Amino acid sequence: QAVQTFKQLTVLQPSNPEHRRYLADALLAANDAGNALLSYQRALELDPELVAAQQGVVKAALVAKRPQDALRLVQDMQKKNPKDPLPYRLEGDLEFSQRNAAGAIAAYRKALQLSRSSETASLLHGALLRLGRKEEAVRFSAEWLRERPKDAVFRYHLGDMALTQEDAVGAEKHYRTVLELQPNNPLALNNVAWLLVRSGRPGGVAMAEKAT
Repeated sequence: QAVQTFKQLTVLQPSNPEHRRYLADALLAANDAGNALLSYQRALELDPELVAAQQGVVKAALVAKRPQDALRLVQDMQKKNPKDPLPYRLEGDLEFSQRNAAGAIAAYRKALQLSRSSETASLLHGALLRLGRKEEAVRFSAEWLRERPKDAVFRYHLGDMALTQEDAVGAEKHYRTVLELQPNNPLALNNVAWLLVRSGRPGGVAMAEKAT
């Protein structure tokens, strides 16, 4: 039904890139990655700066098992907008999905040079850890926090990474730092509550209730 609705909207307003993007989203959800890719590309023809369509075109190409097409599209974006960090982030995501951690790290570093984004910093740090470059990841996180000691997004990421490494103490420390910066952050509240309950300490239920 969503596909049919958005198809009708693209007929009524053929120059509206958002309708093309929503149609692509619906097609992708319906497992029609090939037509979703075409619709994302059409949206980008209408609005080359439409971020959701840029991200979607890479995702659709990957789902359609056309990683080389996805890489070519990302490289085209980089040529058209060499100072835009997003295409480099997309390249990093693409390389990582293809298990090329080294390529992902290089792309994330380029994106970070263009924009000091918390999200990109988190992606780079995570890639370093997954590649087994733990010391480099530790140095990077320390440098980033010296530069941005109140970066709640990156702190939350560090908590998640600590959990994946089964470091519950470290994870709780990072999540509690997030709560010092953002006392009502529901995700951090829930995670600390879960850690408290898991370890049999009091206060978990109250903290979980605060998160709701």
